[in-house]
Amino acid sequence: MTETIITAIITALCSGGLTWLFTIRYTRKQAEADAMKSVQEVYQELIEDLKNDRQELKKRFDEVDNKYKEVLQKCNEMEKAIRRNARVMDTMKPFLCGVKNCPNRESITFDTNN
Repeated sequence: MTETIITAIITALCSGGLTWLFTIRYTRKQAEADAMKSVQEVYQELIEDLKNDRQELKKRFDEVDNKYKEVLQKCNEMEKAIRRNARVMDTMKPFLCGVKNCPNRESITFDTNN
């Protein structure tokens, strides 16, 4: 009787050990597969984030480019106005007088369309 109990216990331990040996390989493979799946998901999220960042940067670049063109146009207009005012000042120089009620002062008109 004792031999039967010992045989049953040894058989249970041995079969459980063999089962454990086979399941540990499966568990390792499953863990590796889960880890690779997790890495793949993180990689896909990274790609998506990079796409979104690139779209935002392109949008911002376009806004800055449009603003630059506006500022450049205003700068060109101001340069034209400065040149026009310089011509007007050159025309006025001979007629400027420091005395307020000078009788020799002449009234002049300017053509500002040049």
